[in-house]
Amino acid sequence: MANMYVNQMKKVMEKYLEQQRAGNAQIVRNRDYYMPEIAEEKNNTIRAKQAEQYTAAQNEIENIFSNVRRYLANANFPNVGYLTADRLLFESGMSLSPAEIEGFVERYKSNFTMLRIISDFIKRQPESLALNKIEIHLPAELLDVYKWFAEEALKILYKISVNGLILEDPIEINLFDSDALTTVHDKLEIIGDGHGLSDYGSADVPESAKHQFDTVLLTAHTAQANLYSRSV
Repeated sequence: MANMYVNQMKKVMEKYLEQQRAGNAQIVRNRDYYMPEIAEEKNNTIRAKQAEQYTAAQNEIENIFSNVRRYLANANFPNVGYLTADRLLFESGMSLSPAEIEGFVERYKSNFTMLRIISDFIKRQPESLALNKIEIHLPAELLDVYKWFAEEALKILYKISVNGLILEDPIEINLFDSDALTTVHDKLEIIGDGHGLSDYGSADVPESAKHQFDTVLLTAHTAQANLYSRSV
């Protein structure tokens, strides 16, 4: 499953990778073509530009995450506008089978107000294995997953900036959104494709609700990405 915001992060890494490749190639050409002093002067200019590109790429990842965090903060606030008549089924005490409940979870996977009603309904039911298997992912959990992807992206950007090997073999970028990795697959299953999330950007919520996730911040990593590990 592809997620639009994870894909945006991947494109940032791919763009930065190409910028680094181009800059490094020019550094090599300058050393071959110019006298050492002139080559070093020109290459210092290139390195300064590469540093700016690294900062710009980090900021792009931060901005993607910041937008998602804002959408999810708005989505986390109950909104009567998102209530549907189906809520009456969960409020009436009517008996619903696990399969029927799962159908409603799928129907309202992007309607977090209805998902909260369904989640509360499940909690009121007698304990059962079938009900325990129903997964409802609310905004706070989704944000944790997006945070994981954003921090992995920051790690990969750092590795590109300091490690020439990834320029030749960018496997971490290729695996970033790959269903072939169980860890990635499971996290993509939780956040879905991300479509419709931006609709919450204009949701009418109290000012305080807009900032309820402001303490969820990215850590600027300089460690190896966890997607794929190897010594370099």
